[in-house]
Amino acid sequence: MLLSLSYLNYLWTSSNQHGVHSPFVYQLLTKALYRKNNIPIYDLLLSWKDKYHIKDSRKIKILNRSLSYLNNDSFKSVHTGCFTQDRTQYVNILEHSIEEIEQKLTKAPFIIVDNIDKENQKWKHLCQRTTITLSVNFYNIGFLFYKPGQHKENFKIRI
Repeated sequence: MLLSLSYLNYLWTSSNQHGVHSPFVYQLLTKALYRKNNIPIYDLLLSWKDKYHIKDSRKIKILNRSLSYLNNDSFKSVHTGCFTQDRTQYVNILEHSIEEIEQKLTKAPFIIVDNIDKENQKWKHLCQRTTITLSVNFYNIGFLFYKPGQHKENFKIRI
C-alpha cells in the first residue's frame, strides 16, 4: 500500500496523548478517541453523514466519539453550554474561505473542518488566526476551538 508523502510527514510529526500538555485535549483523547468500546452513532453525525456525504470510516469514528464525549452530561456540567449540538459547526475547507470559517467561530466555539489534508496551507493559516485558541489536526479532519482565557495551542494527533 502506497502512502502519500503528506501522510508520512503527518505520521512523523504528530503525537499521541503522551505529547499533549493540554488537559482538555488529553481528556478528549483518552476518554473519547482512544477508547476501544463501541459507541452508538450520534444523532448529529447521522444528519451530517447524509448532508455532507461523509463516507470515510476513520472520520466517522473520530466525529462520533468526539461528539458523544463533548455532549455527555459529565462533560457539559464542567463546560456549561460550550459544545452543544446547536453550537457545533461542520465546514469543508474546500468550500469556505478562511474569513467564512472564522466568522462561523463567532457563532460556535467548536468547528469541525473537513479535508484539511487537501488544503494544508489554508489550514495552517487558519490555525494562526487570533480568534482560534486551540486547533487539533487529525490529518484529514481538524477541530478548531475558541475558549476564552486559554493560551493558543496547536496539536497534530495520531489516531
